[in-house]
Amino acid sequence: AAESLTESDATLATAGTLSVSDLDTTDVVTPSVAAVVATGDTDGLSNDQLLSMLSVDAEAIIANTDNDGTLNWAFDSASVAGEAFDHLAVGESLVLDYTVVVTDSQGATAEQVVSITINGTNDAPRAPLRSPGIEVGSDGEPVSPVNLQEFFEDIDNDSQLTFSAEGLPAGLIIDPVSGVISGVLSNDASQQGNTATQGLYSVTATATDEEGLHSSISLSYYAANVAPQAFDNIAELDEGVATGDTSTTNGNVLTDGDADIDGGKDTDTLIVRGISAGANAGTDSAAGTPVTGTYGSVTIADDGSYTYTLDNTNASVQALADGEVLTETFTYQISDGQGGTDTALLTVTINGTNDAPVLVEGAQPADQAANDGEAITPFTIADAFTDVDNGAELTFRVENLPQGLVIDPATGEISGTLSPDASQGGDNDEGIYTLTVTATDAEGNTASTTFTYEVSNPIPEALDQSAEVSEDGVTSAVGSVLAGADGEPLTIDVDGDSVTIASVNGQSVDNDQTVIQGTYGQLTIASDGAWRYELANNTTAVQALEDGQRVTDSFGFVVSDGQGGIAVGQLSLNVTGLSEPVVRGTTGIPPVTVTSGFVPDNGSDGDEVGRLTSQEGDREQFLFSDSILLDIPSIQPVQLTIILRDVVANEAVYEFSLPAGAFESTNNEEIKVEATRADGSSLPGYVAFDSDSLSFRVNRAMALSLGVERVDIKVTGRDESGNEASTTFVIYLTPKQQDEIEQETAFDAETSDEVPATDSPSDGEVGQPQAEPQPEPQEAAETTAVLGAVPLSEMLKVAGRDGFSHDHADVLADLMALLGDDSDIS
Repeated sequence: AAESLTESDATLATAGTLSVSDLDTTDVVTPSVAAVVATGDTDGLSNDQLLSMLSVDAEAIIANTDNDGTLNWAFDSASVAGEAFDHLAVGESLVLDYTVVVTDSQGATAEQVVSITINGTNDAPRAPLRSPGIEVGSDGEPVSPVNLQEFFEDIDNDSQLTFSAEGLPAGLIIDPVSGVISGVLSNDASQQGNTATQGLYSVTATATDEEGLHSSISLSYYAANVAPQAFDNIAELDEGVATGDTSTTNGNVLTDGDADIDGGKDTDTLIVRGISAGANAGTDSAAGTPVTGTYGSVTIADDGSYTYTLDNTNASVQALADGEVLTETFTYQISDGQGGTDTALLTVTINGTNDAPVLVEGAQPADQAANDGEAITPFTIADAFTDVDNGAELTFRVENLPQGLVIDPATGEISGTLSPDASQGGDNDEGIYTLTVTATDAEGNTASTTFTYEVSNPIPEALDQSAEVSEDGVTSAVGSVLAGADGEPLTIDVDGDSVTIASVNGQSVDNDQTVIQGTYGQLTIASDGAWRYELANNTTAVQALEDGQRVTDSFGFVVSDGQGGIAVGQLSLNVTGLSEPVVRGTTGIPPVTVTSGFVPDNGSDGDEVGRLTSQEGDREQFLFSDSILLDIPSIQPVQLTIILRDVVANEAVYEFSLPAGAFESTNNEEIKVEATRADGSSLPGYVAFDSDSLSFRVNRAMALSLGVERVDIKVTGRDESGNEASTTFVIYLTPKQQDEIEQETAFDAETSDEVPATDSPSDGEVGQPQAEPQPEPQEAAETTAVLGAVPLSEMLKVAGRDGFSHDHADVLADLMALLGDDSDIS
């Protein structure tokens, strides 16, 4: 089916039918519009909008009894607001092909196309797109262009409009193609017009299309008179020598500087209408009337001519010195006779003679005080001087300013930052400066005064510091009391003086190897603050320390800035004790030995305890500083089973893990494990602990760069009820020394006949073996062959590998087998 419609101002509508047949009389056949295809310009109409224009029967067209039926369709553009197809011009068309589908109850379909052709027609231009306002211009000036295309539209595609205008003011024209009204108003346009209001023009603008159809609007133009512009005038005269002298000056305020800029072509005659004394004052006095000012009077005629007469009896006038001036100002108003007015100033300058600056009583500069290196609060000395010459400009200078300060010669402001050693200068090198300040006028006349500026040296600030050492562990520490490992200063001197160490504990530091004897060790310190502390590890005072006991070796140091400033700080060396285990008597329990430097072998069984030894002569082995500790815990809610005591790390980035079963819960509650420093504070940045995998990662390179050689770690297991157990161990970041290993071997030999025993641990503490038997000769040889720090990966295969927890689990199993059914151990 096909229909053709012609576009008009009304909505478009048409209707038709389609025949439908179905051989199955039991089917129900229903119609629908499935799609539409547009050929031509739809002017932005959506597919849904086009589909909505064609409708079909809402009910079934064949229902169970017939083979044939009729489908009714209808097209109506009213479903879309507005005139949907007005955009089609003459000769343009839009074809809409609708696909109509019929569907039977079995799902079979058939379709037919309904084609609607819409032919365009010419539409007249429309106006207004917006309401025109009043266009305003001034005599002799260009107007702002007005584009009539902004007021008209032609909905026909590609339609071309032409424009015309009637009633335009003189000087304005319209471009018929672009529709732009422009031009320059005539000089007297404000005096004309085609309405009852002078200067107001009513203009009719028309747009016409190619077919001659047109539309018109009205707009207005208002031409205003250009006001005259008055320019300021100046005059001058000299002060009379005596009070009886007559001093006058003459001129014309119109011809000396005023012009009517009414488009540059307005020939209006200007007159003076009023005068007053003062700047921008009212002009109440009529032209030709004398007006008295502050120092004299003026008379201005209506043609602009004037005479100013100075009052030489005025005291202010007589006080003028050579080069001094006074000014007198008058305001006058001009008119062009067409309602345009403007005002300007006549300024009279009165010249006098010069006077020198003088000091202001009670305004002399106050004495000042500041510190070395301090940015001072700016202050001015200008207020200390005055010059009776009105408007006189003084310049300022100062002698003997402390280094770092400057004076602005124009404002007299003193500002700047004192040099770090300004306190070492001054009149007698004592930091007190006598300053002479001088003000000078334009003629070279001066006035001077003095005040003092005292500069003090600020004392430095020393920051207390501390370091850690331990008995039989890390026995030395290094650092600086003046600068940290990152180079940042630890002793603060606000004025930037170079600081040195003058003394420690009352002992003078006069070289780079000054030795200070402490309570537990010896401090060697240089004047630049670098120090080294050696713990007297073998002395009675150190060896008498209890395990975990902390004492402090204190050193009070004095910092000097070399300029008399000193500060006192404290360097504290914290010493942590480590006692030897207590040996208990033989109990008849077969000895179980874990040799220092070794761990049990995975392959041990029965009553034997094996050892893991070197596989290759050149392979490294893992070394513990004391031993692997085995704990048979008492029945507590949270039990500590196997804990690594000490670790020696010697790789840049080091990883190791706690045994998976290090903590157990007798209540079958989940245990969370956390790691801190031994004192409970957070782990340092170079030690990371993963509580899920129970693994440590040590950035040894970072720690050593900060001067750290050991880290005391505390691990705590805590169940859901808040019960907990904990222990501590040490991560050594430097290799163990030969003498330390020999001492451990000697200790093993001394206790070879002893049987290990355990004290009942207190809540949260780990029971520790009290002695270890000496290994067989071959075993002892293997023990003493272990030197220095070795990677964990060689012995325990840590950081994700499978050897660590198995080794300890087998040791515990072996121990339990040896202990048998001893009722004293649970």
